[in-house]
Order: sequence, then structure tokens, then C-alpha cells
Amino acid sequence: THQSGELSGSYLFRPTQTQIKGHFGTGFREPSPYELIGLGSFGKVGNPDLKPEKSIGWDVGAVQKLFNGTVSLAATFFKTEYHKRIIFNQRYLQVGGGTSYGGEFEAAVRPLKNFKVSGTLTKTIAKADAAAVTGIPRTMFGINVDWSFLSRCHLNVNLNYQGDTEVILSRRRIHQGDFIKADMKFGFDMNDRMTVWLKGDNLFDARILEGGYRNPGA
Repeated sequence: THQSGELSGSYLFRPTQTQIKGHFGTGFREPSPYELIGLGSFGKVGNPDLKPEKSIGWDVGAVQKLFNGTVSLAATFFKTEYHKRIIFNQRYLQVGGGTSYGGEFEAAVRPLKNFKVSGTLTKTIAKADAAAVTGIPRTMFGINVDWSFLSRCHLNVNLNYQGDTEVILSRRRIHQGDFIKADMKFGFDMNDRMTVWLKGDNLFDARILEGGYRNPGA
């Protein structure tokens, strides 16, 4: 039996529309059945001796509303410490801990009731006691445009930049270069109860490796 808990709170200064917030929590992740007993193309990759991963983390931040809520600015700083990480290196292994910390900064503008543009920048530094942390880029940046028009139409566009990092592919640690992923979806309200959506993912056909596989292109 493993226990986890969390504590969070926030406070709003109404005269300035400034909100401060914070969160503290602990967590754990049980090994998956495949990590424990999995079989790969070249034999057994599971490890029945794996123990749960554990983590403890906190974040603090502030949100500022401006111009009657037309503009929103936010900043959050975070840190997470990991213990008994599970990694894959020819088979699943248990290694030491690690730490990730950084900040996230967000700005949003709504010049019209039905039109909003927002952007998010995340900077993360990940360090490990043993094997290097994979899959955590140092820089991520995203822009989102959300527009409703002609009373029935909805358009959402997402552009996301991810800096280079290392990932695991076919049991090998390889370099994942930086990329820009573009997603778009268009919706049309047929009536008050039904909306039809047309969606396109990875429109630039970026080379993205995730979970040991390459993501599909457009």
C-alpha cells in the first residue's frame, strides 16, 4: 500500500485582480504489467523486482488580469524530485532519483468576445542521479488561436515548438531534434445539440518520436 497527498491554495486580491497560488504534493506510479513481465522481440524485457516510482513536488505562481480581463498574464515556478525511477535500457531497470525544475509563462489576449490568442513558454531543467532523464525538452513554446464566427463556425489553431531532447527508440537512446507541430480543427454547429468537427494533426509532418514510436504526420 502506498499513500500520496496534496495541498493547494490560492488567494485573489480583488482591487488589483491579482491571484497568487501554490501547490505541494507527493505521488507514486506502480510498474505496469509489461514493465514487470513483458516480452520483447529479443526476449524478456520485464523486471519483476521493480518497485513503485515516487515523487514529491511543488509549484507557486501568480495570475494578473488587465483591462477588465481582456489581457491575462501568468507565471508559475515548479520543482519535482523523483525517486526509484524506472528506465528502459535493453530491459526495464530501477535507477536512482532525479530532479526537474523550471518556469512556465503565459499570456492571453481576448480583443473580441469570440476571438482569443494565447501563448505559453515553458523552460525546464531535468537532472538525474543515474541514467539521464529522457523525453523532457528544455524549451517548449506554444501559440493557440481560438475563433468563433458566423454564429455557427469555430476554428482552433495550435502551433507548438519543442526543443531538442533525447528519447528511447527500439532500445536505443537517440537524439530528437527540435520541431514545430501544427494542429487545426474546424467545427460547424448543425444545431444546438450537435457540432461536426474536422481535425488535422501534425500538418507540417514534423518528425516526432514519442513512447518509442514515431507519431503520424498529416
